[in-house]
Amino acid sequence: MLLHSKTPSGSLDQKWDRFRRESKLVGPNNKRRYRVLVVGTGLAGASASATLGELGYHVETFTFHDSPRRAHSVAAQGGINAAKNYQGDGDSVDRLFHDTIKGGDFRSREANVYRLAQGSNGIIDQCGAQGVPFA
Repeated sequence: MLLHSKTPSGSLDQKWDRFRRESKLVGPNNKRRYRVLVVGTGLAGASASATLGELGYHVETFTFHDSPRRAHSVAAQGGINAAKNYQGDGDSVDRLFHDTIKGGDFRSREANVYRLAQGSNGIIDQCGAQGVPFA
């Protein structure tokens, strides 16, 4: 059996940027032709549904629970990390990448962790804009 991670080829710090640049986009007039099903109403699912809806896609969100508010994100005790680099804290994408790889006992797919570290600032900003409360 052959396992393939389906990550783009190239150097770690360039592969996702190149993939995004070379991906085909959906034209504004075609967005309503696509029906997007989002499974889960946790932080990721709810954010994806809201963002895709704002962009003009027809979105249906499915949850197993009796209410979307019963999603598992409320149980996350570890919080969320980002390379925000507030004054004097020395954060960077590279530091977050290495910390996440180490925290995952060196079992994580490096390309995916690097992409997560690259997008972490935008994820935090988007969650804040959508009303996610942070302590």
